[in-house]
Amino acid sequence: FAAGAAPKNSLGSEVSATGLLIDNALLLNSTENLNIFDTNIPFQITPVLGEVKIAAILLNFSNDTRELFDKELIRQTIGGTGNTLASYYHENSFNKVQITNDVFGYFTIGAEKPTTDCWDDNLWADQADQKAQDAGIDLSSYKYRFYFFPGMEGNSCFARAWASYPYPGISYVRSWFTPDGVDAFVLTHEFGHNLGLYHANMILCPNEPIGSFLNNLLDCQRYEYGDYLDVMGSWGNRNLNHFTAIHKTSIGWFDSSQIRQIIQSGTYTITNLETDAAGTKGLMISIPNSNDPNNREVYYMDYRQPIGFDSTLPLPATIGTLLYLGNPIFLNQATYLIDMHQGWAPGYNSASSDAPLRDGEQFVDTENGITITQISHTPQEV
Repeated sequence: FAAGAAPKNSLGSEVSATGLLIDNALLLNSTENLNIFDTNIPFQITPVLGEVKIAAILLNFSNDTRELFDKELIRQTIGGTGNTLASYYHENSFNKVQITNDVFGYFTIGAEKPTTDCWDDNLWADQADQKAQDAGIDLSSYKYRFYFFPGMEGNSCFARAWASYPYPGISYVRSWFTPDGVDAFVLTHEFGHNLGLYHANMILCPNEPIGSFLNNLLDCQRYEYGDYLDVMGSWGNRNLNHFTAIHKTSIGWFDSSQIRQIIQSGTYTITNLETDAAGTKGLMISIPNSNDPNNREVYYMDYRQPIGFDSTLPLPATIGTLLYLGNPIFLNQATYLIDMHQGWAPGYNSASSDAPLRDGEQFVDTENGITITQISHTPQEV
């Protein structure tokens, strides 16, 4: 910044800036040239239970009236049986959520298709909602709204799809999809954001052997989307794998008592997260040296088995304890799977699948005086 210091923002915030581009640096005259769209504001989410209604709204632009989406394909990909959004959430929630959906449109909105960016996505949605209302469609009962629009040739917008979060006070949430973003994985992932969940990421320490992590893993690298065992990560494999136990708890599908906070040494048992059988579904261990209230983290543990949508998991991912860093208060925040067998590059058949502890192995956090040893495992528990 030519005038004054840059504002302090949460890591991962989306920004739009105007300035002078010099090599790989963007020079801004002042903060007036910067728009910040903070996507990392912590918030508590309410349990999602019972009937969940999704409105799929097909729109096009005043200068691009192509109708590129098949209504029945969208209806089935959201609400059909098999490898669909509805089936995924029905299984993940242990039948606590029932997805219904309706498809509306096409609606040609007044806005023109952009040529440089997609920052007007809410304007498009507002205009499509108004078109639906003018056609006699009442959207008030649809808290979740998906918008499907023609792609941007030469302009990928933010991504093939993106979503908003259910911040307190918001009566409905939205997701946007280009033609490249219409499959069961993308729809299911973005809907996870609509429910309040953040990404499933990964921590890799390529030069560190197991048990030597120091200084709260600050010597390691964090990879967005890097947890390939979870639909909130896994862009590489595109499998509809279950949410982590902590995310299921944040959304009301496990009882909070099933995440046990460990305050003393002992032997503890975790049951697999694909079923709602009684028992502890996850463990939480506070990190003593993580005292910054704005950057607090804890260790989480859970256990997976090849059941239902998790039947696609590779064998190494199902024989041991999965260890994560996460937020101790806002359970819907991003999780960071820690690879117990360092040295692999991020990938479904490498780092994530090889991440769990194995029988007899230890994870040692020397800085915080924490040692985790896996004693044994069965198909039901670890």
